Amino acid sequence: MDQLSAALPSAEGGIRSADVARTPSSAGSLTVTVTVTADGLDPAGREVRTDTLERILEVTADNAADMRVTTLHLYADDEEGSDVSFTDAAADLRLQKSLNGDSLTLVAEEWTSFAEG
Repeated sequence: MDQLSAALPSAEGGIRSADVARTPSSAGSLTVTVTVTADGLDPAGREVRTDTLERILEVTADNAADMRVTTLHLYADDEEGSDVSFTDAAADLRLQKSLNGDSLTLVAEEWTSFAEG
């Protein structure tokens, strides 16, 4: 998990930091909360850009491959700590069914397909 926490900000996709944790209540779940810089947000600052979400999914899939994760819970905050949404980016990537308010909940088949391999 530490490797993934370090890899996300290193990905140069508008991600300042990442907090990664196993979800204790459900086996195989991983919760990732990213802090997104202005470069990773839309001009209004309320939505994660599509390329930023795509990069988050790529890095997460690449780094969590051997963690036996079945579900990914993904949250995003701006640099002031306010929640930001994945709504438009999820629609662009055809993941809108995985939206849960401003967050995304993805099963392995949905997010591991983004691995760069």
